[in-house]
Amino acid sequence: MPQVQGLRVGDRLRLHPDREALMLFGREVCGVASAAASIEKITDAMEAALHAADLDDRIPKSMLKQMSAEWRDSISMYHLRPSRSKR
Repeated sequence: MPQVQGLRVGDRLRLHPDREALMLFGREVCGVASAAASIEKITDAMEAALHAADLDDRIPKSMLKQMSAEWRDSISMYHLRPSRSKR
């Protein structure tokens, strides 16, 4: 059964659908035939973007650290395969 998960960010609670709820939404509302494959592509792209940003001196490290923490929570919540990231 689809659920909603809460992530505490500072003093705020952000609610996110779990993987099953997100795939159900993708299939039934958005008409995405292969929601799981789409989620994998998105999370792979997020990991690649984080890796590229880590190598880019133009990205302030404080911003990268905050962005990375937010994105890693989402990646771990929706990703099927173990992360290949070395961070």
